[in-house]
Amino acid sequence: MIYILERVLVDEWTWNTITTTHVFEVPDDINVEEEYRDHILAVANSVSAVINPHWYNLMDHENHHPHLSEEEYESLSQSWTEELRVNSKFSLLKSIGRELDFKKLSEEM
Repeated sequence: MIYILERVLVDEWTWNTITTTHVFEVPDDINVEEEYRDHILAVANSVSAVINPHWYNLMDHENHHPHLSEEEYESLSQSWTEELRVNSKFSLLKSIGRELDFKKLSEEM
């Protein structure tokens, strides 16, 4: 299976520009979406964070983290943002797949 990581650049002049950043080949028997979801949920559980299981963002303070003070919640929010950078889809794909070389023909023509 081929997975393509893209970055959406929002620019007021060009609207949204999608740029392919990495292409990975992963064995067909690995479901990357499930692997990533399970991994992120385990990381959230290990730091006692309640997250949205679809978007992986930290849930709000009042409804999901009422036992934390405002400062503790802000600290958890910052550490969760850092966890998502470290435990990114790129890092997972790099660990289970093989990065492929690619060229964008639109740039070459």
